[in-house]
Amino acid sequence: MSQKKITDEKIVEKYISHTETNKSDSWAYDVTRSCNRFLEWCQEERFVNFDSVDSTVIVDYVTYLKDEGYADSSISKYLGCVRGMLIYADRRDWIDIEYDEDARTGLYTERIDVSYQAEKSKQDEEEVYYLDKEQVQDIIDASDSIRDRLLIKLLYQTGIRAGEASRIRLEDIDRDEQKIKIRTEKTESLETRPVYYQSNLEPLLYDWLDMGQRVACTNAPIERDEGHLLVTRQRDWMGAEKVNKIVINRAEDAGIQKVRYVDKQGNDRKRVTAHTLRHTFACHRILKEYGGGMPIRFLQKLLGHSKIETTEKYLVVRESDVKEAYFDYLP
Repeated sequence: MSQKKITDEKIVEKYISHTETNKSDSWAYDVTRSCNRFLEWCQEERFVNFDSVDSTVIVDYVTYLKDEGYADSSISKYLGCVRGMLIYADRRDWIDIEYDEDARTGLYTERIDVSYQAEKSKQDEEEVYYLDKEQVQDIIDASDSIRDRLLIKLLYQTGIRAGEASRIRLEDIDRDEQKIKIRTEKTESLETRPVYYQSNLEPLLYDWLDMGQRVACTNAPIERDEGHLLVTRQRDWMGAEKVNKIVINRAEDAGIQKVRYVDKQGNDRKRVTAHTLRHTFACHRILKEYGGGMPIRFLQKLLGHSKIETTEKYLVVRESDVKEAYFDYLP
């Protein structure tokens, strides 16, 4: 296994730059969307890096794209872009993967047939994992900066993905309506959807935006500031990987972090991630014990699911919840 020299985000960035100088504008646009989508999915759904990608990951990715409503022709095109990026990185010894030179869309020795629904992995068959309200508050309390507290509350109150949080710009926030325009990619064109936040997020937004904490947090040149809500010390925007890492670390600080599984490189993959907060948002909106009861169609819109079946997985809750509900509703 090769020693990984750069991050997955940097691999995508370098491959996109390479593509822009060697391909047409339309092809470069497809590559940009396809590779960024795959990077976000790997980080948020499978918790793997590019060095860990194998045939099972690709099959699960095909399943995800089909669940999201993409046509077979689009999936083949997206896999072609992803394949090109991974081979590009492998040949530069940034990652170590196996691939078939003659394959068109498959990365490995067998072609991936996108015309059939791929079988979901055992990991995808697991029950939805979510936190209690007290655990969410523990993570917020463990955050020692305004930025991190704002991020944790934002993810929990809106249910947005880590990649979606990283794309929020100041112009997308309507503080009078407590509404945020979320930039997402679901079809051949860019789409947006509105999500909403609670009044108790406003004091953090006030400190972060109006009192100058956002500007003070980053060392990025002011003239390059593109107005993203979330920033880091080094950049005027925060990538999805950083969003996820903050949640993982704050859950660790709160003492509620657990290991979900160990990947083939021997790295611990954590249970509490940014996507866990998305699951928590959804389950708390459904379960009555958390003040829920939201119609599933409304939740679908907030989560940005193209298919109701994707949202319905949140109806499958913990056995302890079922038991408690049974005794609560005894005649």
